[in-house]
Amino acid sequence: VEELDSAEDDEKIAGPRFTEYTLSLRVAQGTSGDAAVSFSDWVPVALLQLKCGADGDPISLVPQVVGGYCREVVECACQAYPALRKAARTSMQYSYEPFDSWNSFVYEGLAERADRFAEAAKVLGVDKAASSAEIKRAHRSAIMQWHPDRFAGDAEGAAAAQERMIEVQQAYEQLGGGVGCASESRYASIGGKARVDFHGPIPRDALGLLGKERLAQTKDVELG
Repeated sequence: VEELDSAEDDEKIAGPRFTEYTLSLRVAQGTSGDAAVSFSDWVPVALLQLKCGADGDPISLVPQVVGGYCREVVECACQAYPALRKAARTSMQYSYEPFDSWNSFVYEGLAERADRFAEAAKVLGVDKAASSAEIKRAHRSAIMQWHPDRFAGDAEGAAAAQERMIEVQQAYEQLGGGVGCASESRYASIGGKARVDFHGPIPRDALGLLGKERLAQTKDVELG
């Protein structure tokens, strides 16, 4: 009974949760102008701190929050990158991910990524600027070359091939798992398949009416 009462007390005193998200922006493909060329890939521009009730699902609220504060997000971007002022607001797209994910994969990961990327390209025998198609072809070729079945009867060769296969697969994932450098987004490929919390672009209908107040903005946070 005492344990149950304690659990109920914890529920009563549980306050709202604060979560942080990195917001990024880019100019949509197919848009003309200097800004479209310079900002064709994602650029981190703002940090969003979201407060919601203890039982709420904060990440599901992010698209609506971004839609409600798109003017502020764009202004943050323009202050950091004045050239963005030349882009039409309707051409801008938004993405988000939890700050911890961004910090781990992008901020800290990029510090060492150049060396890892170059080494991975060397393992697959491709240029560092290889396209997704080139990376996939190199990966398939290496898999065929080092498949252990080709070393039947050669235990030592099969063991070496197995190690090489592991290196090939790790290199492939480091290069984005076939996402490649000439793909839709080099930024989105950072971290490979392990970076599962990046979301973008946010669909236009999920953003709602841009710049308009949302119900969640006026709702008592204790209610979620």
